[in-house]
Amino acid sequence: MRTWVVGLVLLSSGVARAYTIESPVSDGCHERITAEALRYVRSLGLAAPVSPRNGNERALLDDLPFTLPRDLQDVASAAILLGVRRPDLRGNAGVDISSLALIHGDPNRQDDHCLRAPGDDEPGGSVISLLSCQASARAALASAATGLFDDGSVNPDAFATVELSLPVRGKVDLDLIRFFLDIGQALHTLQDGFSHTFRDEEADRITTVLNWVDYVEEVASEERDGPEHRAELDACVNIDERQQLRLERATNASADLLLAMLTGDPATRVDIASAVFSRATLTNTSCTFANDWCATADRRYAASSTCAAAGANLWPMLSALGILKFRRRKTT
Repeated sequence: MRTWVVGLVLLSSGVARAYTIESPVSDGCHERITAEALRYVRSLGLAAPVSPRNGNERALLDDLPFTLPRDLQDVASAAILLGVRRPDLRGNAGVDISSLALIHGDPNRQDDHCLRAPGDDEPGGSVISLLSCQASARAALASAATGLFDDGSVNPDAFATVELSLPVRGKVDLDLIRFFLDIGQALHTLQDGFSHTFRDEEADRITTVLNWVDYVEEVASEERDGPEHRAELDACVNIDERQQLRLERATNASADLLLAMLTGDPATRVDIASAVFSRATLTNTSCTFANDWCATADRRYAASSTCAAAGANLWPMLSALGILKFRRRKTT
């Protein structure tokens, strides 16, 4: 393992939180992992900060729905952190529970989070799920690449217009630097590939992909649908040695993905970055329900439904409110 991650961000004492985004009820694990990866590539002279160039950009930095670290007070940093939050929000506020329920429980968007969709059943469900996850990330990478010059430097004038919900101004349409916004979305999916899987003893190879929607629907069979999502596996505070290893691997992979996009031949950078993603989501296909997913140590972590009272994840709370029901029951 590389050793560049020094003092990887750990939150202050409190209950364990998942790789959630920062909100009044959750800690910003995605933002913190992404910020650490961004700092690394900037230490190599890449992904340079972009100072606010007009009133709208200055206003954005003053009206973000999360805490921007002191060393990342620029619009490029804001864009990548808004991008890594986007799969969880889609323009909604972090406290808009009913809207977030529709996003998080949407069976057609589980690939954004490297979770099983309703049809990703065994045998082979993990492979099917990860192929969808990789395709979701590749689409974001391809879009991000359109915001780069041939030498890999970021075009600060290539924008994407997105709807955001801001604390003061409410819902607004804003132009964000395309590369940083889109790479943020790809990073979210990559990071969830670590938090939403069982992995082997070295936290290196996936033994199975976890499932949220089938358990929310109360139609799940682990033999068919895979294990239930574990909120404790996502934790980035008060974590044990195994969880720390997973967090470090997620952060290193995030830095590798950024580095792949910012260096090399423009004709192959998306392919190279996609290969980084694929290596981070390698699967041991011999692991099945019959051998308890290769008897992974991740089995010991509590399933989401048992963590809801501890506030470990927003999704269990949404489930408890009964607002994540989407589709008909499965038949065996």
